Amino acid sequence: MVVRRTSSILGLGVVLFALAGALSQAQVETPDYHIAYSGSPDAVVIEYDVESAIKKIDDTPLMRIYGDGRVHVHRQPYREGAGDYEMHITEKQMADLRQPMHDNGAFSRDTRSGAQDLRASKAARANSERSGRAVLTERSDVEVTIIRVNLDAYQASTNSARQSRVQKEIRCVDLRNNADEHPQVTALTDLADVEGSLKAMAHDARLRAVGGAR
Repeated sequence: MVVRRTSSILGLGVVLFALAGALSQAQVETPDYHIAYSGSPDAVVIEYDVESAIKKIDDTPLMRIYGDGRVHVHRQPYREGAGDYEMHITEKQMADLRQPMHDNGAFSRDTRSGAQDLRASKAARANSERSGRAVLTERSDVEVTIIRVNLDAYQASTNSARQSRVQKEIRCVDLRNNADEHPQVTALTDLADVEGSLKAMAHDARLRAVGGAR
């Protein structure tokens, strides 16, 4: 893998930020894919959040990962260890997070196909339940997983077109449980793996409190 940083205030012909100085851009090229994102300390590259039946006090997401490697974690006031936490990750650590997201299609997958596959799988389970071959369960404490990515450019493979200004939001209800109950829906199982990596980072032991977290 070759990682290089170039200075420019232009990203794919579009002015991204009006800064007095040059803006750093991270570009990653491998034999399989290409990715570019702003290296600015203010540019959010990946955002991760979880919504539940408990109403959030504010709209700040659980975790944001910025172009310079800064990780900001925000725990709602009703959560244990409420407050804000930060750490910095290296380019290698960023790559370790980015690679499974590429492998599992988080940067490019059309989530509508996954939703259709899930509906079909649930319908099949319902038919099996009526035939006495399966037991359906219902949960009232479901969570909604939200993953957002912001890239300057992305090319999933050498055979695919390069996309510019990739801004994607993925929402999935009860992701982990649905993935466990419908393992044949790879869009779900892949996304659950991605969430596992993000959730682990949101609880990383290297995080340090900022702004009076408790």
